[in-house]
Amino acid sequence: MSILKAFFDAPIVESPYRHLYAEGVFGDLYQDILRNLPDGAEWKAHNAANRDYFPLGTIGFGMAKGKAEFWKDVSNWLCSKGMIQACLDKFGIKKQCYLAASIVRQRVGYSLGPHTDSPNKVLTLLFYLPAKDDDLDSGTVVYVPKDRGLRCSGNKHHDFKDFDVVKKMPFKPDSVFAFEKSNISFHGVETVKKVRDVLQYNINA
Repeated sequence: MSILKAFFDAPIVESPYRHLYAEGVFGDLYQDILRNLPDGAEWKAHNAANRDYFPLGTIGFGMAKGKAEFWKDVSNWLCSKGMIQACLDKFGIKKQCYLAASIVRQRVGYSLGPHTDSPNKVLTLLFYLPAKDDDLDSGTVVYVPKDRGLRCSGNKHHDFKDFDVVKKMPFKPDSVFAFEKSNISFHGVETVKKVRDVLQYNINA
């Protein structure tokens, strides 16, 4: 738990929806994470254009032995019921939930229009995994609709032109953007100009 101390210590920002951003979340573990990222055929699925996907917690992992052992250890801790509950407690959420965690590689050309996430999502943590801080402008974008009364339950991606940018989360090494799902939790990804690796931690109801 102490490894994610920066996350648990970070203040929750209430506007335009509940979220936080923190740096230095994995500490000394971060370089080990970078060294053990999937490579080539180790990616399990290509579930969207310009996007590769590797689910955590899968048996065997399909990796070289050293990598498999590393991610097994990380998954046993990061995907534990205790960690899930601690994240929910951080946001004061009282629901029975389960976890879907994965490493995602968003390749050049990938983009994701403003959306609020699927209705079953409760809390999302996006751990940014760049090796350097040379692409700070590629973080997740927080939006508000030009029609301030717009609400969206999820499952729809909207047009960028219909939204105003509130802020871009800096795509810094060893940082995290976390937010609570709501019908106004609009966020997205502008067209990726460099490969973007993210550990996506979705807590669902």
